[in-house]
Amino acid sequence: MDRFSEVISGLKEGKQEMTKQIQDLEGTIDSLMIKIKSTIMTRMEIDHEFKALVTRSEQLLTAMQNKKKEEEERDRLKKIQEEMEREKKRRDEEDQQRKQDEDDRRL
Repeated sequence: MDRFSEVISGLKEGKQEMTKQIQDLEGTIDSLMIKIKSTIMTRMEIDHEFKALVTRSEQLLTAMQNKKKEEEERDRLKKIQEEMEREKKRRDEEDQQRKQDEDDRRL
């Protein structure tokens, strides 16, 4: 669960949704533990339930990690775009200044 919390803390968007999914997973774990303790289950049934739980947790962790990577990539692209816009603005200002200087020299 620490790994899930670590990934959630890195998210900017969708924290509540992911936190709810983690809480649901914790509830499922708790209910499975109660089920194992309170009912007679074969080793195969326990193993099957355990594997299903592990698969679900792995899928959730993978989804969270992918979401975090997507956010990081969006942030990276946004920074690149902002830098390109600043550079374009700087070049436009230089061109404008150069044209103004040329016009001033002609007069």
